[in-house]
Amino acid sequence: MLVEQTKAHEAIAAVDIERQVNAIASSHCLANAEGLRALLIFLANRTLLGENKGGLPKEQEIATDVLGRSDDFDSRTDSSVRVLVGRLRSKLAEYYVEIRQRFC
Repeated sequence: MLVEQTKAHEAIAAVDIERQVNAIASSHCLANAEGLRALLIFLANRTLLGENKGGLPKEQEIATDVLGRSDDFDSRTDSSVRVLVGRLRSKLAEYYVEIRQRFC
């Protein structure tokens, strides 16, 4: 019975997370930022599907799966993933500042 309750709780939490990710992705903070939206959704989906057990995704994975780079992507010479992740962090901070101002 406890296992069933835990699974039900996890399903509800997943729905809440998905709702929040969709709200952020459709916000004006990420307007005209397809790459940022794609990264946010990619990271959220990996987490919700339990695919982070081996750790966070590597730059190579983000480059190929999110940015459409080829398999020979080299993060030593191409900083696009680090730049994209940094921009997403900034936009998420901006989003939550605006939410806090709106509701406080």
